[in-house]
Amino acid sequence: MELETMVYDKAREVALVVPELKEIAEGLRPEHVLVDLPLNKVVARGGDILTRTQEGHVGTPNLFFDPEKWSQAYEHQKQCGFVFAPREAIPLISLAARIVFYDRFQIAMTTSAEHAAKCMGVVRTEWIDQTAAAGACSAECLAALREERPRLVPIREEDVLLPDEWRTADPTLARRLAEGFQDAVPAGFPASVHNAIRDAIPSLASFLDMTEQGGTFIGLDKLSERELQSRLRDHLRSRSIRIVEGSEVGGGETDLLLPGELVIENKVAGEVAKPLDYGPNYCWQGRRYSIAVCRKVVFVVLGYRPANEEAILPLTSRLVVEPIGSGPDALAQVRIVVPWGHSVPSRVKAP
Repeated sequence: MELETMVYDKAREVALVVPELKEIAEGLRPEHVLVDLPLNKVVARGGDILTRTQEGHVGTPNLFFDPEKWSQAYEHQKQCGFVFAPREAIPLISLAARIVFYDRFQIAMTTSAEHAAKCMGVVRTEWIDQTAAAGACSAECLAALREERPRLVPIREEDVLLPDEWRTADPTLARRLAEGFQDAVPAGFPASVHNAIRDAIPSLASFLDMTEQGGTFIGLDKLSERELQSRLRDHLRSRSIRIVEGSEVGGGETDLLLPGELVIENKVAGEVAKPLDYGPNYCWQGRRYSIAVCRKVVFVVLGYRPANEEAILPLTSRLVVEPIGSGPDALAQVRIVVPWGHSVPSRVKAP
């Protein structure tokens, strides 16, 4: 009953933001939604298969076929999951189910699936846009539902573009970052989000390069989040990246918004010995801002004052990707740590 409840709740949420579907939701009840998922069996299912007849009745089918002759047809057609609803509620339930199944399983419906489900063209593109604009559908889900041939693309090693000096200093860094994305979001990202992440990584790496080579934050008595944010913003814009500052999304104001609606959460801390482990709530705070636009990845830029010389990490160790959380809401955190207030190299003393 969990999936039925999720689809029903999402349908109620969608109806609040899509005027054409509001009337449908008024008569909808939880028991009107029925989800029939395929079982993990290698043998033909029996009377537990549900189908809808031309008259609109839901029940077990009267199937007569030669298992050997029709084995492939059974494999491709009978091992399917279906969501049943009253005929008048199909447009609303179809949209709600697509959102739920993408968020829960990272599954996007193809044209052939629409045909098999007898719901070809029942969901209008403007409904999807209205749902996403109101925060009831993430940017990733929006991209997947709007693509004519939806596909999810994992972040691979070759997608992680790093400065040549970084690759020389740490030949395995690109692979580790790609594995971090794959551990967090195994199914991958819609193509548009995938491209946005691929473009963001080298720009953030170059920010670390710039601050280190220029000594931007060395010797500071204090560093505010506003100053860190403005430095990052100006650097990204110098690389012709269209950055949005202070955008109102998800009921709050984001720090920075990258192309592809990727949220950057900026934080500044005092003395920190282990910056990669500090502030475990930061990514969740970023997620609260990003949930309306992209819930599967959040960028956290942490400015920290090194507690000791060992806390000043090598450049290639200042950028990590790791999974946060578990289950259907698992997400990837891209963390960038930037030291500030430390002394110039000529004044460094042994630990």
